[in-house]
Amino acid sequence: MNNCFLINSFSFKSKCIILKIGFDIMVDFISPIKQFHFDGKEASIGDNTRTALDFWRWGYSDLVQNVNRGILAEYIVAWALDLDNKPRNPWEPCDLITKDGKRIEVKSTGYLQSWDYGTKPNPRFVIQEKQRWTDKGLEKDAEYNADVYVLTYHKEQDRRMLDPMDLAQWDFWTFSKDDIIKLLKGRKSISVAQLQKEGYKPVPIIDLKKKVESI
Repeated sequence: MNNCFLINSFSFKSKCIILKIGFDIMVDFISPIKQFHFDGKEASIGDNTRTALDFWRWGYSDLVQNVNRGILAEYIVAWALDLDNKPRNPWEPCDLITKDGKRIEVKSTGYLQSWDYGTKPNPRFVIQEKQRWTDKGLEKDAEYNADVYVLTYHKEQDRRMLDPMDLAQWDFWTFSKDDIIKLLKGRKSISVAQLQKEGYKPVPIIDLKKKVESI
């Protein structure tokens, strides 16, 4: 790392604190008003400056698109579980870890997409065993890496009303690892219609933390 001072297991670089623990790297939150710069001086291109917030608006305004909606779903669950106090780490074997060490995997799907695919939607959750990254590389064996699975469904069917930031448009289901394996019955995915057919009731967002803690 350039301009980075290593002290024991800690790294200090500019105004960002990086904590290194084995293979894990935890980065502190970046300020939304942090500006693009040239060697510490404010960058101006055509008399225009830009900030981290400008980048976020440019890259992540489409919250219906699959990748962005998945990250949004993780954030909503992290918020509900009081785990949004540090930035998301996409290299973890699971999406979230509770304060008592419970591993959480968040899966998302939606009735509508950014595009109109012309057929009746059949929203599904893809849930598969995964290989883990470690400081030695990719592990050979794949497994279910979470203790609890939170399935999140953006259910709005009227494109004129579509708003992923409206929590009333979301449903949430929670399952233990053993229950999700039984539910899948050897499959790699399960549909929302199947969950509803088998009588699984969504958990209200305000009760999600208590439900996860009870599993």
